[in-house]
Amino acid sequence: MGYYKKSEKEVGETEVGGRRKKSEKQKLEVGERSWRLTLQTVTAGTAEAAGREEKCWRIVASGKLSHNLLYGPLPDILFSSLTRLETIDLSFNSLSGEVTSSSPLPSSVRVVDFSSNYLDGTIHSTLFKVASNLVSFNVSNNSFVGNIPSYICSNSNLINFLDFSYNEFSGKIPHGFGECEQLEFFRAGFNILKGLLPYDIYNVSTLRELSLPENDLYGPIGDEIVQSINLIVLNRKNPTKYRFNFLDGDITALDFSKLSSLHILDLGYNHLTGKLPESLFMCKSLVAVRLSRNYFFGEIPATVSHLQSLSFISLSNNSFTNITGAVSNLMGCKSLTAVVLSLNFFGETLSEGPGIVDKKCWIERLKELEVIDLSVNRFTGKIPSWLGSFPKLFYLDLSSNLFSGVFPRELSTLQAMTMQQTSKVKQFSLELPIAVNPHNGSSLLQYTSFSFLPPTLNVRNNSFNGNIPAEIGRLKLLHVLDLSMNKFTGKIPDQISALTNLERLDLSDNHLSGKIPSSLKALNFLSWFSAANNNFTGKISRGNQLESFPASS
Repeated sequence: MGYYKKSEKEVGETEVGGRRKKSEKQKLEVGERSWRLTLQTVTAGTAEAAGREEKCWRIVASGKLSHNLLYGPLPDILFSSLTRLETIDLSFNSLSGEVTSSSPLPSSVRVVDFSSNYLDGTIHSTLFKVASNLVSFNVSNNSFVGNIPSYICSNSNLINFLDFSYNEFSGKIPHGFGECEQLEFFRAGFNILKGLLPYDIYNVSTLRELSLPENDLYGPIGDEIVQSINLIVLNRKNPTKYRFNFLDGDITALDFSKLSSLHILDLGYNHLTGKLPESLFMCKSLVAVRLSRNYFFGEIPATVSHLQSLSFISLSNNSFTNITGAVSNLMGCKSLTAVVLSLNFFGETLSEGPGIVDKKCWIERLKELEVIDLSVNRFTGKIPSWLGSFPKLFYLDLSSNLFSGVFPRELSTLQAMTMQQTSKVKQFSLELPIAVNPHNGSSLLQYTSFSFLPPTLNVRNNSFNGNIPAEIGRLKLLHVLDLSMNKFTGKIPDQISALTNLERLDLSDNHLSGKIPSSLKALNFLSWFSAANNNFTGKISRGNQLESFPASS
C-alpha cells in the first residue's frame, strides 16, 4: 500500500470509488438560448413574487439548477434582479468563465454553490459586498486562481461552511477567516497554497473541520491548533487532512487532550517527527488516524487501546519499533477494521503469540478486522498462524518481507475469502482512503470504500519455499493472488482454477516447473497474469484465457 519512502506528491494517484475532478468537457445539448430562458423564467417569477404570488416566492427563494447540462459563462444579469433569492445552486454543470463582479450576490442569499463546473478567474471582493446573510459558499472543483477570499467573513458573520478545494488558488492563506465567528467547516485542499495557516483561524471556537490536503503548506504545527475544542475533523480527503504538505517539527509534546470531539486526524505525508503524543490517545472519539510517511519513531504505546471507536489506523513509512508490542496494544481497539503498518519494524520477527494474550482472546477482540498491511517491514521467520483466523479479513498484504518456510495453510482458511455469507464487507465510505500499489508499475490507487477494495492475498517478494498448497483453491472469493518473487517449487496446483473470481494472478520469479495447467482457462475474469522466470515446459493449451497475455508473461 504505497512503498516509496518520503516521496513527493503522488501526482499520478487515482481515486477509486470517490468523486473525481472532471477531466474533459462533454458535448452538451443545452445551448445559450436555453440557459437564458431558464434565467428569464426565474427572474420573471421574482417580479411576480414581489408583487403578489407566494407560490412564485417559493420558486425564487431556492434557485436550484444543479446537475443539469448548463454551459457557457454566467450572465452579468444573473443576480441583479433576484433580490429575494436565498439559495443559488448551479453545481455539477459545465459553466465556464469568470464570476462577474458587476453583479454582487443579493443580500437575501444564504447558500451559494458553484461547485463542479469550469469556472475560472479570481473571486472579487465586490461579489460579497451586500451578502450579509451568507451562510455557505462552495466553489470547489473549478479552476479559480489568485488568493482565497478571506474578506468573505468581513461582510457576513453568519458564515458556517466554506469550500475552496480542487482549484488553483495560490499564495498564503490570508488572515481574516478568524472573523467568521460561526465557521464550522473550512476546506481548501488540492490547491497551490503556501506558507503557514494564519493563527486567527484557530480562534474560531466553532470550527469542526479543517481540511487542507495536497498544498505546499510548511512549518511546525503550533499549540494553537489544539485550542479549537470543537474540532472533529483535522484534514481529510474529501475532506480530512493536512496530508501531502511540508509541515514539520516535533509533536511529541503537543497537547491533543482538549480535542475531545476529534473524529479524524490525518497528518500523513509530511515531515513531522517525534514519538506519538500520549495526549492523542485521550481523544476517545477518534475513528480514523493517519500519520503515515513522516519521521515518527519509538513504540506504539499501550494507551492506544483507549481508542475504543478507532476503526482505521495507518502509521506506515515511519521508524516505529517493537511489532509484538504494537500488535498487543492494538488488540485493545476492538472497533478496528483497517490496520496499515508497512515500512516500519525493520528486521523484527512477527511473533506466533500476539503478546501477553492467547490467540482466542486476540481474535475475539478484533473480529471486525478486514484489512491488514504489514508489507515492507523485512520481518523474518515464519508467518504466524493467527493471521489466518480473523473472520472478516479479506485484504492481507505481507509483501516485501523476509518470511520463510512453507506457505502457511492457515491463510487458505480465511473465512471472508472462502464463504459467500461472510464475504460481505462494509458498503459505506472509508473515513480515510486506502492507498494500494498494484505492483505493475502503475500509480497508486486510492480506495474510498471497502466495497471497492479487491479481496487480496499478497506475499510477493519473500522467501517461501516448497509447493503452493492445494488448499489455496478454497479462497474462491479472491480477486488478487500474488505469490511472485519467492522460492516456490513444483507444479501449479490445478486447484487454483477454482478461484474463478481472480482478476490478477502473479506466479513470476519462482522455481515452478511442469506445464501451465489448461484448467486455468476457467479464470474468465483474469485481466493480469504472469508466470515469467520459472522453469515451465511445453505449450500453452489453445483456446483459453491465457492466450490473450503476452509471451513475456
